[in-house]
Amino acid sequence: MAVMPAITMRDYYRDKYPYKQLVALLTSNGDKLENCEFAIEGKTADGAKLYKRYVRAFSADDLRRQVSTFEGVRAFHFGAFYDHGVDRKLIRAGESRATRRVLSFDIDLTDKEFLKTTDADGAASAELCDKAYPVSAMSAYILRVLLNEAFGFQRVMVVYSGRRGVHVHVFDEAAMAMDDEQRASVLAYVDGEMHENLLHVRDAVRAVMVVQDLRGEVYRCFDGLVKKLGILDSLNDRVSFVNRLDLLRREEHEKIGPVLTTLAEDVLEPETGLQAWLLIQDKINSVVFKGADCEWVQERLDCVVLAYVWPRLDEAVTKDAKHLTKVPFSCHAASGRVAAATPRDFRGLFKYRPQRDAPSIRDWNDAKMEAAVALFAAPGAPSSLENAVASGGAPQKPPRVLGWMSQKAARKMKRSPLVPNWAVTEKQQPAVEAPLSDKQAAHAEEVEQVVDAVMRQVTDADKKRRRETRAGMPLSTEQQEPPRREQVAAAWALHGRTPPVGPQFVRCDAYGGVLNAT
Repeated sequence: MAVMPAITMRDYYRDKYPYKQLVALLTSNGDKLENCEFAIEGKTADGAKLYKRYVRAFSADDLRRQVSTFEGVRAFHFGAFYDHGVDRKLIRAGESRATRRVLSFDIDLTDKEFLKTTDADGAASAELCDKAYPVSAMSAYILRVLLNEAFGFQRVMVVYSGRRGVHVHVFDEAAMAMDDEQRASVLAYVDGEMHENLLHVRDAVRAVMVVQDLRGEVYRCFDGLVKKLGILDSLNDRVSFVNRLDLLRREEHEKIGPVLTTLAEDVLEPETGLQAWLLIQDKINSVVFKGADCEWVQERLDCVVLAYVWPRLDEAVTKDAKHLTKVPFSCHAASGRVAAATPRDFRGLFKYRPQRDAPSIRDWNDAKMEAAVALFAAPGAPSSLENAVASGGAPQKPPRVLGWMSQKAARKMKRSPLVPNWAVTEKQQPAVEAPLSDKQAAHAEEVEQVVDAVMRQVTDADKKRRRETRAGMPLSTEQQEPPRREQVAAAWALHGRTPPVGPQFVRCDAYGGVLNAT
């Protein structure tokens, strides 16, 4: 095993960085490298920061030369592909537009307020972030499932950020071609946006969990946090969790009061965090059984659990096509670690340990870097032969993991009704549905209830608009009703004539509603 004591940043970007793999990935959809914007950041000998945008490269060697010769190079970034090349004057004049970009997501551990990621001086600690890495892995796993099952994205790569989180990059053609509005729509669907009270996520996030059938994964992830990270071992953490439920502010508190009023005190009695978590679930379940009007308590617990494991994302990184993002395998200036790609399979993602598996310029290891570079790719789904059972030749039904889903299995997936049509790249042939188990039938009924609730809101709003408008346009108080039949006859009489006799017509608005006849 080739081990070196340490190397400098310049040595890394000149001799070790995998430029060929980066270029191959960025141009895998037929894009030209010279149309992709790069940016390089560095530092002078006096400590002043340097930043250069609109860097244009024509090959992997050209990119290597420009990055490695930049003064005090610290990192470099990639941005959008421009239709008329990377030219500063043309871009600022609006003559060269950003038309394509990798769809990227940033999962930062510091966005999870229940985690301790800073040292006594308030600086981000690599050791504490390493301990909390499973939270990043859980968020990345859920995000990966959403991207794959709701939007059909296959070419996804999860990259360790270098210290306090992970980056998720999507290289599918459909993702590359999205405009800002479409990227914002994807972000709104997968982001774990917090409620305005900052205690739990919005109800819409729970609706996505239900529609995508992710409750089992969410609760298994939270169980892992309780067992392995001990997020409920501290008494303060238990009280904080109960306070997030915010149960007694609802009008229905008379029914749940006898059971849940003392919950904040009851969770202090168990010896372990796991026992406290089981107690909370038992208390909630006992209330839910009191009737349908108490089911909101279970929904509130869902929203609190989602606040711990659902991905919280940086909006600017995802929805702005011109945003610059650190390239995979960039070296983190503070930790010295390489932002290496993580294993693509489920177990590999969770077994990844940054302090053990990420290459570092402070303790360089060629073999570790070689193993990491082998994962620097985002291939598509495997062929049908790779998914065939050796005995019968029928495609295997893949488990819900970070491995790729087969084409035939993907066609069996029911697309979420909340996903826009533009996210579907091709028409999927309907498959013969197998009989549902009791658990699947219960889930399908819950999904139908969520969708029906959304459709009722839309229908009620539409009916209200019909009552208040004619042909879709609001009526002001100054507008007059159409002239009556008597008024029309009087107008004809002024000229000594009678109105013509003909077939009677009924006026209708744009929705088919009958208006007053003239």
